[in-house]
Amino acid sequence: MKKFFNISVFSFLASCIFLVLISFCFLYLCSVPTKENRTSFIIKSGLSATEIGNLLESDGIIRDRHLFNISYLVMNRLLGKVIMAGEYSFYAGENIFDILRKLFEGKTISHKILIPEGIISTQVVCMVNSGYGILNEEKEYEFKNGELMPDTYVYKYGNSSYDIISRMKNSMTKFLDEEWNNIDESILDVIKNKQDVVTLASILEKESRVDAEKPMIASVYINRLRKGMKLDADPSVIFAINSGNNFGIRLFYKDLRIQSPYNTYINKGLPPGPICNPGRASISAVLRPSKSNYLYFVSDNSGTHRFAKNFSEHIANVKLYKEARQLVGVNQPNKQ
Repeated sequence: MKKFFNISVFSFLASCIFLVLISFCFLYLCSVPTKENRTSFIIKSGLSATEIGNLLESDGIIRDRHLFNISYLVMNRLLGKVIMAGEYSFYAGENIFDILRKLFEGKTISHKILIPEGIISTQVVCMVNSGYGILNEEKEYEFKNGELMPDTYVYKYGNSSYDIISRMKNSMTKFLDEEWNNIDESILDVIKNKQDVVTLASILEKESRVDAEKPMIASVYINRLRKGMKLDADPSVIFAINSGNNFGIRLFYKDLRIQSPYNTYINKGLPPGPICNPGRASISAVLRPSKSNYLYFVSDNSGTHRFAKNFSEHIANVKLYKEARQLVGVNQPNKQ
Protein backbone atom coordinates (compact mmCIF):
# COMPACT_ATOMS: atom_id res chain seq x y z
CA MET A 1 0.00 0.00 0.00
CA LYS A 2 2.78 2.37 0.90
CA LYS A 3 4.58 1.52 -2.31
CA PHE A 4 1.45 2.23 -4.30
CA PHE A 5 1.08 5.57 -2.50
CA ASN A 6 4.66 6.55 -3.32
CA ILE A 7 4.18 5.65 -6.95
CA SER A 8 0.99 7.71 -7.08
CA VAL A 9 2.70 10.74 -5.53
CA PHE A 10 5.63 10.43 -7.93
CA SER A 11 3.27 10.13 -10.88
CA PHE A 12 1.34 13.18 -9.73
CA LEU A 13 4.46 15.28 -9.31
CA ALA A 14 5.83 14.13 -12.64
CA SER A 15 2.55 15.03 -14.30
CA CYS A 16 2.61 18.48 -12.70
CA ILE A 17 6.16 19.11 -13.85
CA PHE A 18 5.27 17.91 -17.32
CA LEU A 19 2.24 20.19 -17.46
CA VAL A 20 4.34 23.16 -16.29
CA LEU A 21 6.92 22.46 -18.97
CA ILE A 22 4.24 22.11 -21.61
CA SER A 23 2.65 25.36 -20.45
CA PHE A 24 5.93 27.23 -20.64
CA CYS A 25 6.63 25.81 -24.09
CA PHE A 26 3.16 26.85 -25.14
CA LEU A 27 3.69 30.36 -23.83
CA TYR A 28 7.05 30.57 -25.56
CA LEU A 29 5.76 29.43 -28.95
CA CYS A 30 2.58 31.46 -28.83
CA SER A 31 4.23 34.72 -27.84
CA VAL A 32 6.61 35.16 -30.79
CA PRO A 33 5.94 38.58 -32.41
CA THR A 34 4.09 38.75 -35.70
CA LYS A 35 6.31 41.54 -37.03
CA GLU A 36 9.45 40.46 -38.84
CA ASN A 37 11.59 43.56 -38.35
CA ARG A 38 12.86 45.61 -35.45
CA THR A 39 10.08 47.53 -33.73
CA SER A 40 10.26 50.61 -31.55
CA PHE A 41 7.70 50.74 -28.78
CA ILE A 42 7.01 53.56 -26.33
CA ILE A 43 5.59 53.00 -22.85
CA LYS A 44 4.32 56.17 -21.25
CA SER A 45 4.26 56.68 -17.52
CA GLY A 46 1.01 55.68 -15.82
CA LEU A 47 0.01 52.85 -18.18
CA SER A 48 -1.19 49.65 -16.54
CA ALA A 49 0.18 46.23 -17.49
CA THR A 50 -3.16 45.44 -19.14
CA GLU A 51 -2.97 48.58 -21.28
CA ILE A 52 0.63 47.79 -22.21
CA GLY A 53 -0.34 44.25 -23.21
CA ASN A 54 -3.14 45.58 -25.40
CA LEU A 55 -0.76 47.98 -27.13
CA LEU A 56 1.89 45.30 -27.65
CA GLU A 57 -0.68 43.05 -29.28
CA SER A 58 -2.14 45.78 -31.49
CA ASP A 59 1.37 46.71 -32.65
CA GLY A 60 2.11 43.10 -33.58
CA ILE A 61 4.87 42.73 -31.03
CA ILE A 62 3.12 39.88 -29.19
CA ARG A 63 0.42 37.48 -30.36
CA ASP A 64 -1.73 37.28 -27.25
CA ARG A 65 -2.19 40.00 -24.64
CA HIS A 66 -3.75 37.49 -22.22
CA LEU A 67 -0.57 35.43 -22.10
CA PHE A 68 1.38 38.64 -21.54
CA ASN A 69 -0.88 39.65 -18.65
CA ILE A 70 -0.64 36.22 -17.01
CA SER A 71 3.16 36.20 -17.33
CA TYR A 72 3.37 39.71 -15.93
CA LEU A 73 1.16 38.87 -12.93
CA VAL A 74 3.25 35.80 -12.08
CA MET A 75 6.55 37.69 -12.26
CA ASN A 76 5.12 40.70 -10.47
CA ARG A 77 3.74 38.66 -7.58
CA LEU A 78 6.69 36.28 -7.22
CA LEU A 79 9.58 38.64 -7.95
CA GLY A 80 8.09 42.08 -7.31
CA LYS A 81 8.97 43.25 -10.82
CA VAL A 82 7.34 46.32 -12.38
CA ILE A 83 7.38 47.68 -15.92
CA MET A 84 9.48 50.79 -16.45
CA ALA A 85 8.40 53.58 -18.81
CA GLY A 86 10.49 54.52 -21.85
CA GLU A 87 11.20 53.60 -25.46
CA TYR A 88 12.10 49.99 -26.21
CA SER A 89 13.34 48.08 -29.21
CA PHE A 90 12.00 44.60 -29.95
CA TYR A 91 13.16 42.13 -32.58
CA ALA A 92 11.49 39.33 -34.50
CA GLY A 93 11.66 36.11 -32.52
CA GLU A 94 11.61 37.66 -29.06
CA ASN A 95 9.12 35.93 -26.79
CA ILE A 96 7.06 37.31 -23.94
CA PHE A 97 9.72 36.49 -21.37
CA ASP A 98 12.42 38.31 -23.37
CA ILE A 99 10.11 41.29 -23.74
CA LEU A 100 9.14 41.34 -20.07
CA ARG A 101 12.79 41.09 -19.03
CA LYS A 102 13.55 44.25 -21.05
CA LEU A 103 10.56 46.04 -19.57
CA PHE A 104 11.47 45.06 -16.02
CA GLU A 105 15.15 45.99 -16.40
CA GLY A 106 14.38 49.26 -18.20
CA LYS A 107 16.57 48.45 -21.21
CA THR A 108 15.39 51.47 -23.16
CA ILE A 109 16.77 52.88 -26.40
CA SER A 110 19.46 55.56 -26.23
CA HIS A 111 19.48 58.47 -28.67
CA LYS A 112 22.19 60.94 -29.58
CA ILE A 113 22.12 64.63 -30.38
CA LEU A 114 25.14 66.31 -31.96
CA ILE A 115 25.77 69.94 -31.03
CA PRO A 116 28.38 71.34 -33.47
CA GLU A 117 31.07 73.80 -32.50
CA GLY A 118 30.55 77.44 -33.30
CA ILE A 119 26.79 77.90 -33.07
CA ILE A 120 25.08 80.34 -30.72
CA SER A 121 23.14 79.22 -27.65
CA THR A 122 19.70 80.06 -29.03
CA GLN A 123 20.41 77.68 -31.91
CA VAL A 124 21.48 74.98 -29.44
CA VAL A 125 18.21 75.38 -27.55
CA CYS A 126 16.22 75.10 -30.79
CA MET A 127 18.09 71.93 -31.77
CA VAL A 128 17.41 70.31 -28.41
CA ASN A 129 13.76 71.37 -28.33
CA SER A 130 13.21 69.77 -31.74
CA GLY A 131 15.08 66.57 -30.89
CA TYR A 132 13.17 63.31 -31.16
CA GLY A 133 11.51 62.25 -27.93
CA ILE A 134 12.81 65.20 -25.92
CA LEU A 135 10.28 66.69 -23.52
CA ASN A 136 9.98 70.46 -23.84
CA GLU A 137 9.18 71.69 -20.36
CA GLU A 138 7.09 74.77 -19.79
CA LYS A 139 10.04 76.52 -18.24
CA GLU A 140 11.67 79.76 -19.26
CA TYR A 141 15.42 79.63 -19.38
CA GLU A 142 18.23 81.37 -21.16
CA PHE A 143 21.77 80.21 -21.76
CA LYS A 144 24.38 82.70 -22.86
CA ASN A 145 26.85 82.20 -25.67
CA GLY A 146 29.94 80.36 -24.50
CA GLU A 147 28.12 78.49 -21.71
CA LEU A 148 27.25 75.31 -23.64
CA MET A 149 29.81 72.69 -24.61
CA PRO A 150 29.48 71.41 -28.20
CA ASP A 151 29.55 67.61 -28.18
CA THR A 152 27.47 64.50 -28.84
CA TYR A 153 25.02 63.91 -26.00
CA VAL A 154 23.20 60.68 -25.21
CA TYR A 155 19.64 60.86 -23.92
CA LYS A 156 16.55 58.71 -23.48
CA TYR A 157 13.04 59.22 -24.77
CA GLY A 158 11.22 61.52 -22.36
CA ASN A 159 14.31 63.33 -21.05
CA SER A 160 13.66 67.06 -20.66
CA SER A 161 15.30 69.70 -22.83
CA TYR A 162 16.25 71.67 -19.75
CA ASP A 163 18.13 68.72 -18.24
CA ILE A 164 19.99 68.03 -21.50
CA ILE A 165 21.03 71.65 -21.93
CA SER A 166 22.03 71.83 -18.28
CA ARG A 167 24.37 68.91 -18.94
CA MET A 168 25.96 70.95 -21.73
CA LYS A 169 26.47 73.85 -19.36
CA ASN A 170 27.96 71.62 -16.68
CA SER A 171 30.27 70.06 -19.27
CA MET A 172 31.56 73.49 -20.31
CA THR A 173 32.07 74.56 -16.70
CA LYS A 174 33.92 71.35 -15.83
CA PHE A 175 36.19 71.54 -18.88
CA LEU A 176 37.05 75.19 -18.24
CA ASP A 177 37.85 74.50 -14.60
CA GLU A 178 40.13 71.61 -15.52
CA GLU A 179 41.89 73.44 -18.37
CA TRP A 180 42.36 76.63 -16.35
CA ASN A 181 44.65 74.66 -14.06
CA ASN A 182 46.93 74.01 -17.05
CA ILE A 183 46.98 77.56 -18.42
CA ASP A 184 50.18 79.02 -19.83
CA GLU A 185 50.72 81.64 -17.15
CA SER A 186 52.57 83.90 -19.56
CA ILE A 187 49.25 84.93 -21.12
CA LEU A 188 47.71 86.12 -17.86
CA ASP A 189 48.74 89.67 -18.69
CA VAL A 190 46.02 89.81 -21.38
CA ILE A 191 43.76 86.84 -20.56
CA LYS A 192 42.48 87.71 -17.10
CA ASN A 193 39.80 85.11 -16.46
CA LYS A 194 37.78 82.22 -17.88
CA GLN A 195 35.35 84.61 -19.55
CA ASP A 196 38.25 86.04 -21.57
CA VAL A 197 39.28 82.51 -22.51
CA VAL A 198 35.86 81.61 -23.89
CA THR A 199 35.47 84.97 -25.64
CA LEU A 200 38.73 84.61 -27.55
CA ALA A 201 38.09 80.90 -28.15
CA SER A 202 34.74 81.75 -29.72
CA ILE A 203 36.53 83.94 -32.27
CA LEU A 204 39.05 81.18 -32.97
CA GLU A 205 36.19 78.76 -33.53
CA LYS A 206 34.88 80.90 -36.37
CA GLU A 207 38.30 81.79 -37.80
CA SER A 208 39.47 78.26 -38.54
CA ARG A 209 38.12 74.76 -38.83
CA VAL A 210 41.62 73.31 -38.58
CA ASP A 211 42.36 72.53 -34.94
CA ALA A 212 46.10 72.20 -35.58
CA GLU A 213 46.51 75.88 -36.49
CA LYS A 214 44.31 77.33 -33.76
CA PRO A 215 47.18 77.72 -31.24
CA MET A 216 49.03 79.84 -33.83
CA ILE A 217 46.00 82.03 -34.50
CA ALA A 218 45.58 82.39 -30.74
CA SER A 219 49.17 83.61 -30.53
CA VAL A 220 48.43 86.29 -33.14
CA TYR A 221 45.51 87.65 -31.14
CA ILE A 222 47.39 87.52 -27.85
CA ASN A 223 50.34 89.36 -29.44
CA ARG A 224 47.94 91.99 -30.72
CA LEU A 225 46.34 92.41 -27.31
CA ARG A 226 49.76 92.90 -25.75
CA LYS A 227 50.63 95.64 -28.25
CA GLY A 228 47.31 97.40 -27.85
CA MET A 229 46.32 96.62 -31.46
CA LYS A 230 42.76 95.94 -32.55
CA LEU A 231 41.94 92.29 -33.14
CA ASP A 232 40.35 92.95 -36.57
CA ALA A 233 38.35 89.70 -36.35
CA ASP A 234 35.81 89.26 -39.14
CA PRO A 235 33.57 86.89 -37.10
CA SER A 236 33.08 89.60 -34.49
CA VAL A 237 31.75 91.94 -37.20
CA ILE A 238 29.34 89.28 -38.43
CA PHE A 239 28.09 88.82 -34.88
CA ALA A 240 27.59 92.58 -34.64
CA ILE A 241 25.47 92.43 -37.79
CA ASN A 242 23.15 89.49 -37.07
CA SER A 243 23.94 88.29 -33.52
CA GLY A 244 25.61 85.20 -34.94
CA ASN A 245 22.51 83.71 -36.53
CA ASN A 246 24.38 83.37 -39.82
CA PHE A 247 28.18 83.44 -39.83
CA GLY A 248 28.23 82.52 -43.52
CA ILE A 249 27.30 85.96 -44.84
CA ARG A 250 29.65 87.92 -47.09
CA LEU A 251 31.28 90.95 -45.51
CA PHE A 252 31.73 94.30 -47.28
CA TYR A 253 34.16 97.05 -46.34
CA LYS A 254 31.30 99.21 -45.12
CA ASP A 255 30.45 96.47 -42.60
CA LEU A 256 33.82 96.94 -40.92
CA ARG A 257 32.66 100.36 -39.73
CA ILE A 258 29.46 99.18 -38.05
CA GLN A 259 29.04 100.72 -34.59
CA SER A 260 28.99 97.88 -32.09
CA PRO A 261 31.07 96.86 -29.06
CA TYR A 262 31.54 93.54 -30.89
CA ASN A 263 33.21 95.18 -33.90
CA THR A 264 36.89 94.52 -33.24
CA TYR A 265 37.85 96.60 -36.28
CA ILE A 266 36.96 99.80 -34.40
CA ASN A 267 37.33 98.69 -30.77
CA LYS A 268 40.49 97.56 -29.05
CA GLY A 269 40.59 94.55 -26.77
CA LEU A 270 38.24 91.61 -26.54
CA PRO A 271 34.54 91.99 -27.36
CA PRO A 272 32.08 92.07 -24.41
CA GLY A 273 31.52 88.32 -24.52
CA PRO A 274 31.64 85.13 -26.62
CA ILE A 275 30.15 85.24 -30.10
CA CYS A 276 29.37 81.50 -30.14
CA ASN A 277 29.94 78.28 -28.22
CA PRO A 278 33.54 77.18 -28.87
CA GLY A 279 34.74 73.60 -28.78
CA ARG A 280 37.47 72.06 -26.68
CA ALA A 281 40.25 72.57 -29.24
CA SER A 282 39.62 76.31 -29.46
CA ILE A 283 39.54 76.71 -25.67
CA SER A 284 42.75 74.74 -25.26
CA ALA A 285 44.41 76.82 -27.99
CA VAL A 286 43.73 80.03 -26.07
CA LEU A 287 44.99 78.60 -22.80
CA ARG A 288 48.15 77.22 -24.40
CA PRO A 289 48.89 79.25 -27.53
CA SER A 290 51.90 78.81 -29.76
CA LYS A 291 54.97 80.95 -29.14
CA SER A 292 55.33 83.36 -32.05
CA ASN A 293 55.96 86.92 -33.12
CA TYR A 294 53.14 86.87 -35.64
CA LEU A 295 50.78 89.83 -35.74
CA TYR A 296 48.81 89.10 -38.91
CA PHE A 297 47.24 86.22 -40.76
CA VAL A 298 45.23 85.79 -43.92
CA SER A 299 43.59 82.85 -45.65
CA ASP A 300 45.69 80.81 -48.05
CA ASN A 301 42.47 79.79 -49.85
CA SER A 302 42.93 76.13 -48.94
CA GLY A 303 41.33 76.11 -45.52
CA THR A 304 44.35 77.28 -43.53
CA HIS A 305 46.22 80.60 -43.18
CA ARG A 306 49.47 82.40 -43.92
CA PHE A 307 51.05 84.25 -41.00
CA ALA A 308 53.19 87.39 -40.95
CA LYS A 309 55.38 89.17 -38.38
CA ASN A 310 55.01 92.63 -39.85
CA PHE A 311 52.72 94.58 -42.12
CA SER A 312 54.91 94.30 -45.23
CA GLU A 313 54.91 90.50 -44.99
CA HIS A 314 51.17 90.62 -44.45
CA ILE A 315 50.63 92.76 -47.56
CA ALA A 316 52.54 90.18 -49.60
CA ASN A 317 50.31 87.41 -48.20
CA VAL A 318 47.21 89.49 -48.88
CA LYS A 319 48.33 89.90 -52.49
CA LEU A 320 48.56 86.13 -52.85
CA TYR A 321 45.14 85.84 -51.25
CA LYS A 322 43.58 88.37 -53.63
CA GLU A 323 45.13 86.81 -56.70
CA ALA A 324 43.71 83.43 -55.76
CA ARG A 325 40.29 84.93 -55.02
CA GLN A 326 40.21 86.84 -58.29
CA LEU A 327 40.77 83.60 -60.16
CA VAL A 328 37.40 82.39 -58.91
CA GLY A 329 35.72 85.80 -59.03
CA VAL A 330 35.37 86.34 -55.29
CA ASN A 331 36.16 89.56 -53.47
CA GLN A 332 36.11 89.79 -49.68
CA PRO A 333 37.63 92.07 -47.04
CA ASN A 334 41.23 91.36 -46.12
CA LYS A 335 41.99 89.58 -42.85
CA GLN A 336 44.44 91.59 -40.80
